[in-house]
Amino acid sequence: MENIEIQNESLSVRINFKGAELSSIYNKKENIEHLWQADPLVWARHAPILFPIVGQVKEGKYLVDGEEYKLGQHGFARDRVFELEEITKTTAIFKLESDDDSLKIYPFNFNLFVKYNLVGAKLNITYEVVNTDTKEILFGLGAHPGFTVPFNADSNFEDYYLEFEKNETADKLLLSARGLLSGEVHEKFLNNTNCIPLEYSTFSKDALIFENLESSYVTIKSDKTNVALKMGIANFPLLGIWTMPGKDAPYICIEPWYGVADAETSTGKLEDKKAINKLPVNSKFEMNFYVEVV
Repeated sequence: MENIEIQNESLSVRINFKGAELSSIYNKKENIEHLWQADPLVWARHAPILFPIVGQVKEGKYLVDGEEYKLGQHGFARDRVFELEEITKTTAIFKLESDDDSLKIYPFNFNLFVKYNLVGAKLNITYEVVNTDTKEILFGLGAHPGFTVPFNADSNFEDYYLEFEKNETADKLLLSARGLLSGEVHEKFLNNTNCIPLEYSTFSKDALIFENLESSYVTIKSDKTNVALKMGIANFPLLGIWTMPGKDAPYICIEPWYGVADAETSTGKLEDKKAINKLPVNSKFEMNFYVEVV
């Protein structure tokens, strides 16, 4: 069995044991699949969990206590098989534990819990990191869900827009050609506005990345449909927005992050990494967000 399902009168949600990754958010009332269906010719993922890093480490390697380790983009959790801890009609909880294989590439003991809970037309999602080591652990953590846009055959991607809860004024962090923070000077992207039109040209230089937005949610909307999809982003230090450039891909990723890619000027030391999280022994760290049909 690759997937399990939770559901209620509004939504049917499927989750894969591999990566504890969402594979479907189906809107029963409108007969709409809201989650990107992982077309391998475009982007072969649905909603990967990013742990223990977000983005890339410079040259694929990093240092902890002077020892070098190698780690691929977005870490390894998305490719590991999780255990199912609990399942009810509307709730599923998954668990990933550190093991001998993980310790070879990430030298910390941890438990990672992933909880999905349906309440009406809202899917609540919690990621919890538990430090089971005898020392402080360092990590990044993030979500990368892709949402199907357009919602129906009567509209197209560029008929849609993202609407933030509040007007925002924010720079976007620029990525270099190899996916690292470039540190280049640039203009503000959001200038006292709550709207980002979805235009493919916006993503020609990779993802939009913002820091410290004030909004607690962002909504995918179009004037050509009464259906909208809201995502909670409250208190996240970073938010990524992305679609595959150059392929006119019919999805948009909205990515709340506690972490970000290395900079081109990175020292390689994990403790110096921008937005790294430091968790004491016997402590827990939670990130919470939601996806809601409105």
